[in-house]
Amino acid sequence: MPIIIIIDKNGDLREKKIEDDIEPDELYKVVKLKNGDDFENEASWEVDVDDKTYNISLFAKTTGKAGQENKYELPPPVDDILYFGKSILINEDGSDLTLRMWHKIYEALFGGFEDIGDEDSDEEEEDLTGVELTKEGYMKDSFIADSDDDNEDYIDSDDEYQEGEIIEGKRKRNSKRKLSEEDMNSESGDDSDYFVEKNESDSEEYE
Repeated sequence: MPIIIIIDKNGDLREKKIEDDIEPDELYKVVKLKNGDDFENEASWEVDVDDKTYNISLFAKTTGKAGQENKYELPPPVDDILYFGKSILINEDGSDLTLRMWHKIYEALFGGFEDIGDEDSDEEEEDLTGVELTKEGYMKDSFIADSDDDNEDYIDSDDEYQEGEIIEGKRKRNSKRKLSEEDMNSESGDDSDYFVEKNESDSEEYE
């Protein structure tokens, strides 16, 4: 009773034992398909791993409904082909194909994977002995801009917006209204108050 690998639609892998006498054209029954239409041998790989040659076959469907796409990333040359529903991986010689074996084969088919952790472990940590740190953990002699420093390029005043500028999907306009005679006869007597800037609260919707 050999072991095969089933690739679920969500990309998960699991082992399953099947009957010795099951034929390749009957593998659709293992994944509980109604018939074997379009469930065929879509790819084969020959690869040497641990001084042994493996011949692996993929049985899958290339047609299906939207939302039924299989999310597992297969090795080249079928890494850009879309399959639907469950798929099956078997060892062509009829022997077991376990998850442990497949992971080694998978890595070999992709040309091996780099261990990113090794590169990080080789880097030496910076010696901070005797270095004064701020409460945020930065060195005091480092150039770190304080969060409450004034930024000359940052405009925080509504008065700085230009006429017709879009603000949150709306167009903001400035208008001038003329003061009444009562306002003009006020005690200030300052001609500069003759016109008063007014931001219209009812902003015109941007078209």
